[in-house]
Amino acid sequence: MSQLIESGSTLAVPPKFLVDPFMPLPLLPRKSLQIQGGTRQNQRARRAKILASTRRLLTEQGCEEVTVREIAQSSGFALQTIYNLVGPRDLAITDAISEYNLFLGRVAARDESAPSLPQLIEIWISATEECPEFARQCNLIFFSPSRHIYYRFRDIQIRGMTKLLRHQQEHRYLSFRSAPRLLAEQLVFFATAIWTDWADRPYPLAALSDKLHSGFAKLLRD
Repeated sequence: MSQLIESGSTLAVPPKFLVDPFMPLPLLPRKSLQIQGGTRQNQRARRAKILASTRRLLTEQGCEEVTVREIAQSSGFALQTIYNLVGPRDLAITDAISEYNLFLGRVAARDESAPSLPQLIEIWISATEECPEFARQCNLIFFSPSRHIYYRFRDIQIRGMTKLLRHQQEHRYLSFRSAPRLLAEQLVFFATAIWTDWADRPYPLAALSDKLHSGFAKLLRD
C-alpha cells in the first residue's frame, strides 16, 4: 500500500493506517466545517475515535450485538457524548462504515479529484485483504434484522457513485448512454450483491476482484 502515500498531503500517513478500520481516520473536513479552533477540531477527533471503536465492535461482535453503551465503554466517552457527536446506535454503525469507505475513495483518488472505477475496486480489495472480517461483518448486516442499516449505507454509496460518474462523464473519462444516477444504482446493486455473496460464503479475493471488474465493465458497455 506504500504507493498510495502522498508526501506532503493529508493522506501522507503510514501504509497500515490507510486500511486499518480500527484507527481514527484523517478525513478531510467538509467545506462547511472548515472552521479554525480547538473545539471543532476536538469534536472531530473524538467523533473519529467513536466511529473507529464502533467499527471494531462491529467486527468483533457482529451488528446485532453492538450497543451505544458498548461504544461508549470501548471509546472511553460518556453515553451523552456518543449521542451528541454520533447519534443513536444505527446511525453510529452507518456512519462508521460510511466514513471508512469515504476514506478509501479519497485514498484511491490520490492527487486526482476522483478515482477511476478500477482504482476503486482495487482499493476495496486491498482494504479487505488487511481486515477481511470487518468487510464480512459489514455485508452480513444485509442478512440481519438491522438490514435497514445496510440499505441506508447502500443509498450513501449510490450518491457517491453518482457523483463519481458525473465527474468521469464531464471530463470525458467515461462514455455511457445511461444517466449517471441510473448507472450508479446498477453498479452499486451489482457490487453489493457480489459482496454479500462473498460475505455469506467467502471465496478467494482474487475471484471477488475478477467478478467486480468484469461486472463493472459489462455494465459500462451495455
